[in-house]
Parts: sequence; C-alpha cells; structure tokens
Amino acid sequence: MTGGDQLDPQEVNRVFALLEQGTSGTFWKYVDENVDWTVKGTHPLAGHYTSLKDFRHNTFDRIHRAVQGGNVRVNVKNIVIAGNWVTAELLSDAIALKGWRFANAYCWVTRWQNGKIVEVHAYVDSALTTRLIDEAER
Repeated sequence: MTGGDQLDPQEVNRVFALLEQGTSGTFWKYVDENVDWTVKGTHPLAGHYTSLKDFRHNTFDRIHRAVQGGNVRVNVKNIVIAGNWVTAELLSDAIALKGWRFANAYCWVTRWQNGKIVEVHAYVDSALTTRLIDEAER
C-alpha cells in the first residue's frame, strides 16, 4: 500500500478478503487504533466510535457473543476505490444463538492513510441487527 492518495487495488482486495476468515481475525491490524468509525442506523450498535478498541467492544464483540461459534464470516461482494476512499459491499453469515440465520448486509465507506483504515461510515440492516442483539442481551 502506498502512503499517498493512491491505493493498490490488489492490496485493498487482499485486506478485505481477510474478513472472509471471520471478523475476529487479522483484518483488524489494517485498521488504525484511532479510527473514526460511525455506524449509521437505529439499532443498538449505532454510534460514533473514536478508537478501534471502543468500536470493537461496542459492536463486533457484542455480535460475537450473539452468534454460535463467536465469529461472523463476511463475504466481500464489491469494492470501489476512488483516491484514498474505498467502499465495500459486504454480506455476513452466522447463526444466532437462537438458531436463525444472521445474514446481514453492510456497506462500509472507508478512508485509508498509510496503509490503514482511518475513517469509516458503516451502514447495516437496523432491524436484523436489533433482533440479534436484543435476543442475545435480554
């Protein structure tokens, strides 16, 4: 990855492909520890997070506790690169603790700097996310 405004499409695809191994994996080393991450929507995970630790604690850690096996596999559908911005269309696949399929759709609009993601605007299915978290945390 270059440090400037131009991203290497092969490297970006390789980084996002790490999500296909699961959301508890090595993808996160490509996210800056001081990432500015906003999860849009009206669901329990929506909010503005100013560190990777805070984001993961309040979102993916909760999702991992709500699904069987404690991990979510994410299929990368599309990636669009423009300058130092990358938009990724993602689909998750997991089984909720109560046995139903958690197949959520995501759109992450990410800004990269020096080979790491430094800003994210994330969009998810609010109703599906609410159901998963509410059932698990009752």
